[in-house]
Amino acid sequence: MKAGILTFHRANNFGAVLQAYALQQTIKKFSWDCDIIDYTREKYKDVFIWQKNKIKNFLNNRKDKQPYTYQEFIHLMLGEQYFYRENGKQFADFRNKYMQMSQPVVKKTISQLNNQYDLFIAGSDQIWNPGRINIELTYMLDFVSEPNKKGSYAASFGVTEIPQNYLNTYKRVFEDIKYLSVREQAGADIIWKLTGRTAEVVLDPTFLLSPTEWDKISESSDSKNYIIVYQLGEYSETLMNFAHTLSHKTGFPIRLILTRKCRYKADEYCKHMGPGQWLTQIKNARYIVTNSFHGVAFSIIYNKNFFVEITEERLRASMASRIKDLLEMFHLENRLIKHGVNEYWNIPIDYQRVNQRLTQKQTESKSYLKNMLSVEEKNQ
Repeated sequence: MKAGILTFHRANNFGAVLQAYALQQTIKKFSWDCDIIDYTREKYKDVFIWQKNKIKNFLNNRKDKQPYTYQEFIHLMLGEQYFYRENGKQFADFRNKYMQMSQPVVKKTISQLNNQYDLFIAGSDQIWNPGRINIELTYMLDFVSEPNKKGSYAASFGVTEIPQNYLNTYKRVFEDIKYLSVREQAGADIIWKLTGRTAEVVLDPTFLLSPTEWDKISESSDSKNYIIVYQLGEYSETLMNFAHTLSHKTGFPIRLILTRKCRYKADEYCKHMGPGQWLTQIKNARYIVTNSFHGVAFSIIYNKNFFVEITEERLRASMASRIKDLLEMFHLENRLIKHGVNEYWNIPIDYQRVNQRLTQKQTESKSYLKNMLSVEEKNQ
């Protein structure tokens, strides 16, 4: 039996690549062969949409109305793309070494894969985000000829509501997918409102592998006494100030993982890293300060004391639901940085309680996967 995973595996983003790797490895544990479908979108169209939305959000969220400098404009246009290009080789090496992929396909040719797989699985990551994919129906498995061969695992919308003009499209698509699971409760609510169907809420695939399993692809390091700062999007002065305060109180230096050019000071800068090197930085840190979902996820996996910032802008844009759901799932709401402070900075997380909850959720999530795969085995 063979499954094909459709996700954002070619994004040079640590979380995107690692979640794809984790789902593939977990499916293989159930004695299935498994490829990640090497699908490439219409690049120019997607880049235009991405840049247009990025500029729009930047302009809307900017607190002051001062003219932009040349540097600000360049940072806005390039952003993480500069970082991703610089890190491209490390990501390509990781994919070539650790990820089993199908033949390269595009929208016009992907339907040719129908006879090569017994099940297609959409997920994880924000593959159903209407803003990011501009209703890219390929990630909703519209090319798959049989509904029984359609499933999802921990797919995410990244929003709490679907735009009115997309409702009928989403409704039609979800009525045709036999096995539905999502990463956030907000996603399950969306599907229920559209179709009346109950989608199971499961863990992000990164949680399905143990720390020991993740260690197989991380790299060794002797240094452990540092604070990792890992940010996505525009750098937050509030988050950086908190990191410096934490450094002053603990005596640990700040190690900043660069995702773009940065004007903030740190004791060390980490750049041009691949996923394995990134894992090592998280694994060996004393503290993690982040605004990233997968920054939080791997902090929990490695039982690290972490702090996370969710800005008002991200809350208004409904971009923070996945982090909020994750914190609520493990009762870790006290790890939020509020107004630049966190009064629990010197109180370690009770990971005995967190790990008990994680084990329970792992059992439920793996049970969903096992049932989906075993039913399809019987149907063949």
